[in-house]
Amino acid sequence: MECDEELLAHLAQQAKIMEGRWFYEMTPEDARAAYAKLSSWHRGDPATKRPVGEIVDEVIHYGGEPMRVRVYKPAKTGRLPVVVYFHGGGWVFGNIDSYDEMARLICAECDVVVVNVDYLLAPEHRFPEPLLSCVESVAWTKQNIDAFGGDPDAVLVMGDSAGGNLSAATALECAHRNIELAGQVVLYGPLVHMDSASKAGVSEWSERDQRFGPTFDSTAWYWGHYVGDAERGADPRASVLLETDMASAPPALIAAGMLDTFCQECVAYGRALADNGVKVQVSEYPRLTHGYTSHGYMPPNNRSQLAYTASMETLANVRTLAYS
Repeated sequence: MECDEELLAHLAQQAKIMEGRWFYEMTPEDARAAYAKLSSWHRGDPATKRPVGEIVDEVIHYGGEPMRVRVYKPAKTGRLPVVVYFHGGGWVFGNIDSYDEMARLICAECDVVVVNVDYLLAPEHRFPEPLLSCVESVAWTKQNIDAFGGDPDAVLVMGDSAGGNLSAATALECAHRNIELAGQVVLYGPLVHMDSASKAGVSEWSERDQRFGPTFDSTAWYWGHYVGDAERGADPRASVLLETDMASAPPALIAAGMLDTFCQECVAYGRALADNGVKVQVSEYPRLTHGYTSHGYMPPNNRSQLAYTASMETLANVRTLAYS
């Protein structure tokens, strides 16, 4: 399968901004600076920022560490469903500023309150600290979101890439703690440590099409900073495909581009949830790669129409899950 041509052009522009270097060749500090530059690519274009009703910044704490959360309220009034969003960035980089456009898009398209979370990052905070900080953000949301027009009984978790991993892991951890969630949305997440791929029933990395990424080298860098070693990576709270108790997990929406190296992990997670009796919807998008949902807010002259259409379909499914 070949990649969408407009998406290929977009990927080439990203490579140019990165000046031929990739995150796995950098220190975490340099990677954060590079990602900040990359994510600001279109920030000056007002078309990327969907208008919402109100935005409020708050600070919560986990283990004595402050974490920013940014709450987005849509123009729609009433007691609304809530999406707690965990950004991508390999557990190492990204924040609520680099994901402002995505949070606005979800808020406006889905008519939900969005809580955009600055969870703790690796390697300063290794597994399980980033995950547990996400769980804490859910607890805060359920306790406080009523003041923002959100319904504490209609809280979903959602994330992309590493945030997709955290969304799935948070949903499972909340289920084990009897913290009720209305749903989980997992977008192209890495769901099993590379050394546990065969144990999870997915292809080894040597057998995957890595042309469009994430590559083996990149993924090894991300997992290495997050868990440190393969033994810790085999913990089911990190490698959710190794979890054996999913029966109490919330309903799930799972989506990935078919050229994404994490796609089969997402499909396997959906299958495992379904086998445990959990309601699940899995969407695979031909000719699309990792990160396709960003085209939902990209300017029309700098996006893939195919990726944009898939992004809008994904968000329509998120809205359906939120209001079900």
